[in-house]
Amino acid sequence: MTIYKIIRYSTAQFKLSYLKYGGLAILLILSLMNRANACSCRFTPPEEMLEQSKHVLIVEVNQIETVVIEEENLNGHLEREIMGPFGANPTRGYFEVLEVIKGSKAQIPYISAYDQENGGMCHKKLKQTKYVIFEKEGNQPVTLSLCSWVKEADTLTTFMHKLSEKALQSK
Repeated sequence: MTIYKIIRYSTAQFKLSYLKYGGLAILLILSLMNRANACSCRFTPPEEMLEQSKHVLIVEVNQIETVVIEEENLNGHLEREIMGPFGANPTRGYFEVLEVIKGSKAQIPYISAYDQENGGMCHKKLKQTKYVIFEKEGNQPVTLSLCSWVKEADTLTTFMHKLSEKALQSK
């Protein structure tokens, strides 16, 4: 085997391994792309959220509306924009306070969310149902997401049961 053939053979092998491993790397990146939108928040038990919150409210969302953003384009015309990140439309849920568990009826104007479950990082679709709002500050909108401290009351049945037992014991 001549030097020329050895160099040619090793170059061909290098190109094949480059394509093989480069292709595997690309496939790996593509398969993980959807996971990049996943939430990376720590689960906080409702009892801990109650302890850390200034206001805890049980509310019922009775009106949901899509948020329309108006912006002036380059020609000076107003354009209406309702599309949010990842193709999800921003929504607001207006609610009635059913019960104050802790603090006062904080001046929370609405719950904000997006109209798709998978509208981005950790979005959850807002529904006309009961929610428990755990609010550290008060007087500002709260956001519904997998990481937020706004939870559907139906998902906190054990916690809600403990709260009602405490309320009965205190009477």
